[in-house]
Amino acid sequence: MRNELKKGLKKEVNRQVRRKKRNIMRRHPLLSILVLLFLIGLLFIERFEIIDTQDYFDKVQERSSTQQSSSNSTINSNENSNENLDRDAYFRQQFEEKIQEIPQREVIVEEFEFVFCNQEGFPCLDSWVEYFDMAQESIECAIQDLNEEYLVNMLLEKYSQGVEISIIYEEDYSHRPFVEEFRSTSIELIDDSLRNARFQNLMHHKFCVVDRKHSLLGTANPTRFGLQRNDNVIFIVKNNDVLAQELILEFEEMRDAKFGANKEGIEFYNTRYLLQKDDMIIGDFQLYFCPHQRCEDKLIETLNLAQNSIQFATYVLTLDSVENLLLDKLEEGVEIIGLVDRRLINAQGSIISQLQHNFSIKREMTTATMHHKTFIVDSQYVIFGSMNPTRSGVYFNDENMIVVNSSYVAQLFEDEFERIERRSEYFRE
Repeated sequence: MRNELKKGLKKEVNRQVRRKKRNIMRRHPLLSILVLLFLIGLLFIERFEIIDTQDYFDKVQERSSTQQSSSNSTINSNENSNENLDRDAYFRQQFEEKIQEIPQREVIVEEFEFVFCNQEGFPCLDSWVEYFDMAQESIECAIQDLNEEYLVNMLLEKYSQGVEISIIYEEDYSHRPFVEEFRSTSIELIDDSLRNARFQNLMHHKFCVVDRKHSLLGTANPTRFGLQRNDNVIFIVKNNDVLAQELILEFEEMRDAKFGANKEGIEFYNTRYLLQKDDMIIGDFQLYFCPHQRCEDKLIETLNLAQNSIQFATYVLTLDSVENLLLDKLEEGVEIIGLVDRRLINAQGSIISQLQHNFSIKREMTTATMHHKTFIVDSQYVIFGSMNPTRSGVYFNDENMIVVNSSYVAQLFEDEFERIERRSEYFRE
């Protein structure tokens, strides 16, 4: 009886509440119109926000139904659902179509240099200064951050000399002084605030092109710590307009507000760059842009070549496909040695703490940041660039990855690996 009385009382209360609401709407028709417009506005905003995302996943589903993915690069399309889609399937399809259309070309690179930071005398800062000093016509940079005061002043000096300067940077660093200083001039300054709202990741590039023929790229942001304190590498190629054009093509896409996963239509130069030293070819490299040029597939493909050893020095490692491959290679008898930054061992999604029970992993223990994103395979292949081996790195950020086939270059990176290893210690939980 008591329960029935409670139910009856609840019904009566709800009936009176509904009656009061109807009376309010009748007495205040303007309020009714405003509420209706508000609801329509919410629907419109939601539709506007997800339309590109939904269109993208529709394409992924359409292609996934006709093509079996060759990798384990399936990730959750919605953090709150169990539905998994291969986000990379669409880009892989486009990449394969492009690469079939464009025959591979070979371009000789004669003037190149690898510079490792956090060394005595600040070689990376010196190299950036020398690099900018070459500019006579233009400087175009896609850099996540910029707070090295000397370089900021140098860019302003070059601008005063008539050099055209364009900078694309990550919106999160809009508070940096260079932004206000550059905006007071006619220097072109673009941030990634137009990135699709559902893909809020990073413009993570670290490359510049001078006079559309000199290129600089690598792992270092042109910041005080990035060039003077942290473990990084920069790769400089001079007097090569082909590599410069590849970088400019990526730059132009972002200039047109196409960031990350929205860069679906980018052209692809299927170029194999031949490294020449003392009139001899000592190796080659290829440049890839993520996410639209299947960086994860190429990374896994190169790591799979390992028969003897894999050394990795990574700021952070959370990509399941890489972690699984390392374990598989360990079972095949491949020696695995890893270096990681001490602060990101327990990053979300990382299983470094578990992997350290299987093979040697050390963490860099100085106040510097171990900012490399490097894999060395069999002392022959080197993978490096702006891309961290993470889900964001391969799927959403604006990134680049370079794959080198050269024992000469591999030795340079192994020397750097050993330098950092000497001031590292084994990770223990």
